[in-house]
Amino acid sequence: MDDPDDFDAYHKWLGIPLNKRPPTYYQILGISPAEADRDTITAAADRQEAFVKKFREGPLSAHASSILFQIDQARMTLLDAADQTSLVEFRKIEILE
Repeated sequence: MDDPDDFDAYHKWLGIPLNKRPPTYYQILGISPAEADRDTITAAADRQEAFVKKFREGPLSAHASSILFQIDQARMTLLDAADQTSLVEFRKIEILE
């Protein structure tokens, strides 16, 4: 078992290498920066969350808590952005009609 203080949760759990830090919300969820579909964002957040939750108990619990918080932040931020994008697109369609 890795020393909890030296454990790299971004790399081991999310596959984010050192040269891609700090990670974006898209990287945390493992999706494309162009993704705006609410269902895709939600599914990605659910997937990452389910995996990381396995580590809430035990020596890596602090890392798990931190990553789970970041997944939640990514979910909320990207879903809000998706809502804003949808609203802008809806307004563009209204104007064209």
